[in-house]
Amino acid sequence: MSTRKLNIQDVAQYVEKNIGTFHEKRIQSLDDLKLVKVLKTTVRYKKCILLAKTLSRLLSGAMKNC
Repeated sequence: MSTRKLNIQDVAQYVEKNIGTFHEKRIQSLDDLKLVKVLKTTVRYKKCILLAKTLSRLLSGAMKNC
């Protein structure tokens, strides 16, 4: 694996060249976003959070019983 120093001027030029396209794509993805998709994602995250809370309670209870 070769390491190469990052040239900050090259980075600045790349950003200047591509920032418009980045924002156009971001705006398009937000325009295409549907409420149903947001709600499904939110529900999925809530399920993960609830699972994590449940697991931590179970493990905490198991440790108390040792």
